[in-house]
Amino acid sequence: MNVALREYKLPNGSVDYRAVMSVPSADRINGLVAAGEYQQVLIILSAGIQVAFENLNLSKPMSATQIVDLADAIMDTSAEDNLGVEDVVLFLQKLVRGETDKLFSRLDSSVFMKEFETYRQQRHVECLRIKEEQHAQFKAMGTGRNLPTVEKDENIDPKTFFELLQTVNEEKNENNA
Repeated sequence: MNVALREYKLPNGSVDYRAVMSVPSADRINGLVAAGEYQQVLIILSAGIQVAFENLNLSKPMSATQIVDLADAIMDTSAEDNLGVEDVVLFLQKLVRGETDKLFSRLDSSVFMKEFETYRQQRHVECLRIKEEQHAQFKAMGTGRNLPTVEKDENIDPKTFFELLQTVNEEKNENNA
């Protein structure tokens, strides 16, 4: 599992939100459920939660029914911010590593969902930052006002016009290289 999660982490082990957000919508929880994969997603989430909880050594663990209900609750809320299975597994890993608030000896659905909401808020803030960064980069590239304009002379045959366009594009590519 850790090998599969590597592509969603930065070298320092923190979540690479760019990689997480690059997962296509069809491969996220809502997309999978819409494609008729509800049962499979429920099993994957339930199994992930069960394994994580076993690693927490809780004195008052959740029952199997409670874990399935928790997985279902995650699926119910996944459309709010287009969650992927990767998000849940990355959060579970943070939970097991102690990177969340103290859990004491018990972990129920409400405590889990509060901690998971913190992850989701961090994810949202980071996604907004990434979008702003992309917008700034796009804006810095300019609006294209420096591009040469080519107008077709009515007296030029299509083949000659095409050759002129090729020449202009080649010159533009050479200048950008």
